[in-house]
Amino acid sequence: MRDRIEALEEILEFARSDENIRAVILQGSLANPVNRIDELSDIDPLFYVKDVSKLSENDEWLNQFGVIISRQYGEFISEDNISSYIRMVIYEDGLKIDFGIAPTTLINDVDNLMIYKVILDKDGLIWPKKVENEANFYSVKPTSIEYQKVIFDFFWNITYIGKSLHREEMYFAKFMFENINKLIRKLLSWHLGITHNWEVNIGLEGRYLKSLLKEDLWNKVLATFSGSDVDENWKAVYSTCDLVRELGTFVANELDYIYPFEQDIAIVDYLRKIEKMNSK
Repeated sequence: MRDRIEALEEILEFARSDENIRAVILQGSLANPVNRIDELSDIDPLFYVKDVSKLSENDEWLNQFGVIISRQYGEFISEDNISSYIRMVIYEDGLKIDFGIAPTTLINDVDNLMIYKVILDKDGLIWPKKVENEANFYSVKPTSIEYQKVIFDFFWNITYIGKSLHREEMYFAKFMFENINKLIRKLLSWHLGITHNWEVNIGLEGRYLKSLLKEDLWNKVLATFSGSDVDENWKAVYSTCDLVRELGTFVANELDYIYPFEQDIAIVDYLRKIEKMNSK
């Protein structure tokens, strides 16, 4: 794997030598002061340019950073009908760079980005950042209504998994498991928010959860995942109910909300009745 610092310097040298490029900001993990960086971390530079067509209509410039093995392109259109572009590239040595290309007319929109780092500003166009840490990503305390909705949605959706397992509809069961996992990630986010005074970032789709949770709780999270065996999936269903009960009661107690124990008991009983149907 190519060294990220060396690769970033190559990008900067390219930007410095190109008069069309007026500023470069860095997004993603390399812009994060917490610095969760490893050998697989992407580089996410965003070029602000005078003429986007010089980079968007001819992609030969991407080859100077290495031999390309895969690429993905995209276009974004602003409310003012102004186009920006992304060129996501994986190079032969394993380095992945997600190049953003935007016109300087959109440079004031940089303040809307969640987190970024200015690494080149030829004309002093970028205002100082309002937020230089992870505050935009911190867990947010839920209202009682938000909390109740997550719990209600969980106990509603978990029933579909039970029916799917009885029918051996594994694709749909896994689809519903993922919907439920989203709800569990909210509960985990609130749990960690409470224990970290609401100054914690669980990462995109919970990618930092393992490093944030205590080992015993993380193992309970892992128990909610399963393979293709129906019996294993039933175990995951009940592990999921146990986890939601633990997280839900903790959050409710700490925030003075109400956990629906009666609904919990009723739904688990309903699921066990469905499971017993499989043995008939």
